[in-house]
Amino acid sequence: MALREELLVQPVEDYFTSLGYRMVREMQFFSKYIDLFGFNGGASSTVAVELKVRDWRRAIKQAKIYSLCANRVYIAMPYLVAKRAAKEMGSDCIGLLAVHTPEHPGGWRVDELIAASESPRKREDFASRLVDSCKVAGERDNEC
Repeated sequence: MALREELLVQPVEDYFTSLGYRMVREMQFFSKYIDLFGFNGGASSTVAVELKVRDWRRAIKQAKIYSLCANRVYIAMPYLVAKRAAKEMGSDCIGLLAVHTPEHPGGWRVDELIAASESPRKREDFASRLVDSCKVAGERDNEC
């Protein structure tokens, strides 16, 4: 059975929730949809995550766009793919998360292979607009 991107959502969401972020799925940012967007309680720190099963180069292009609206941006991929990508990724402030699937010892878990740096491209107006949207969605849907 081939791994599908949607199977990566819950472990990555749980990872950031354990770090104190309130997460929302499929947050619209202009014509794109950020797979996971989150903010900490004070909304002073935001994170955007692009999930990919294989195509990490495409994920980098998308992550660069999301760096306009988040303090830190990550790509999350299955462990073996992330391990290969880590060897080739340049330093563009984008972090890399490896998602271990159930067949690995310990089952679902997330490891940070490359730490994301603070985005120099972040625009506060874009970030606050997304945080406000997330808060409204959370009140409506009991999320975030």
